[in-house]
Amino acid sequence: RYSADNSLCAMSENGASQRRPQSSRKGRLLVVFISLAFVAIQLVLNHVVSKESDQHLDKDFGPPETKASYLTSTIDELLQHSEASSASLRTIINSLKNHTPPGLHGEEITDIEGETKRCESYGFKYAGRRTRRRVFYGSNIADDSWHTIAAHAMESFGLYHTVALVESNVTHMRTPRNLRFKADSLNVRAMQSGIFGPTTDVFVDQYIDTGKPINATGDPYGLINEDLQRELVLERWIKQGMTTDDLGLIGDVDEIFSRDFLLAAMTCDVPQFRTGQDCKKPKLAPKTLIFEMAPDCITEGRHWYHPDMISGECIDGVGDSNTHPQAERVMGVGFRFKGYGRENDDYQHLPINSTMFPLFKPSDTRMKPASQQISKRGSHSAFHLHNYFRSTKDIRHKYWTYTHGYHGSEKKVPLGEFHEDIDLAVRCFTNRKDKHLPYVRKKGGFDSIDGLLQPLAFQNKEYRKQRFEEMKQEILKDEAVYSSFEGTYHLKTG
Repeated sequence: RYSADNSLCAMSENGASQRRPQSSRKGRLLVVFISLAFVAIQLVLNHVVSKESDQHLDKDFGPPETKASYLTSTIDELLQHSEASSASLRTIINSLKNHTPPGLHGEEITDIEGETKRCESYGFKYAGRRTRRRVFYGSNIADDSWHTIAAHAMESFGLYHTVALVESNVTHMRTPRNLRFKADSLNVRAMQSGIFGPTTDVFVDQYIDTGKPINATGDPYGLINEDLQRELVLERWIKQGMTTDDLGLIGDVDEIFSRDFLLAAMTCDVPQFRTGQDCKKPKLAPKTLIFEMAPDCITEGRHWYHPDMISGECIDGVGDSNTHPQAERVMGVGFRFKGYGRENDDYQHLPINSTMFPLFKPSDTRMKPASQQISKRGSHSAFHLHNYFRSTKDIRHKYWTYTHGYHGSEKKVPLGEFHEDIDLAVRCFTNRKDKHLPYVRKKGGFDSIDGLLQPLAFQNKEYRKQRFEEMKQEILKDEAVYSSFEGTYHLKTG
């Protein structure tokens, strides 16, 4: 289970992949056991994961005043680094030093009237709960800029119990990449300095792909590398003591539940979070407002549907494996095979009239349909900070090497040709017409959502202005090299 440097190995060794299916047929039991054992061996041979430095604020930095001093000095150091390469980045990173969200909500629920109103705004009820549910957050992380990291930390400040991040030495297309979040690196020290809250534990585990073949048979979307990485999130949650009463939140760093909805999920009587779940359709998804590259470029008429939230009772390795049958999956961690709930009612391999269904892996929480998309009085409940990179160079790199990859096209075409979302953003920054696109930008930009939920980080007017002007200049420089896009066909849509 350990590599030569004593690093933890094997993506599937959280115990779940070794549990025996609940089947009375001995022949099937043997086949499944051999199959899963083979998968586990393959994972051990092909992949390792390095343990991070396990720093904890309470252990390492002492009393509150010492923590605050460490946070300030670490952020000051980050401000001098190339990660803070623009005025807008320096503004949002600097905000982390003194960020205090409205209403620092503790574990105890004291404002019953306020919580009741909050629950009702999302269609829930307050049923007298006296302590909040704990939230365990998990995401892969790679070239995400500090725009998204800082905005996420500010929105969720003090609400997450655990932040479990996983970085890989390859992209989703297995293109080699340099690790940004090595143990004790400035990026990791900043993440663990208290920006997510003084009691939130932050971990950055490393998924190391050794380059050997992966058998992804049955993976329709080419997401097995994502799934392998996210399995480490689950392992971290379990190590951190997740229980069936806790909530698991899977998303990308740029997908952020509003602070208001997080508090509702932690407090309200949510049917999907009640005890006794059958785990057939246990996850919630938000109605997510999309910001394209900057706060003033908002997509009109289209909403995203991540991140995703689920009760610990339905999470593999946390919920009751004796009650819920095992699902067979791609490499033991990815998409379920047909007959095990790949689609919502696709359970022909389970006993007839089953009343309990397989527990969820992170791959399920990310990709299976939600039982409900949550809105606040019909409006959004989360934010997607889409393509919030530092430069157009970073955007082109993403569309070359990640799941949107175009195998070299990033070197040849105008930026807007890559995707209709990018085309929309380009037209927003350059004030060009966008009516021919499937979706247009909101008139009025950020001001158009006045009175609705807004990212806390975006309420800084100077930041909004800086980000818009920087990306406008980036796009104009990019067009001087690759020209502008005036066509209607995009390399990728949707």
